Amino acid sequence: MKRCEECYQTFKWDEDVVNVNDDYYHKNCVEMVPVEHVAYVNGEYIGVVEYEDMACFILDTDDYLEDVSNA
Repeated sequence: MKRCEECYQTFKWDEDVVNVNDDYYHKNCVEMVPVEHVAYVNGEYIGVVEYEDMACFILDTDDYLEDVSNA
């Protein structure tokens, strides 16, 4: 019988279970954080972007254009 890797309780047939790298957890025993976004251009699907691949995390300050509209 499979048990939750966090609370070690055996799973019941009607519980929500999460599989992470072949380890099983009750859904309520883990914190779920979304890490992907679906990207579209002009309404056409172009792929999935993982959270850490977004520009605010991979570009340095020098990679952005300076906002001069308020000058």
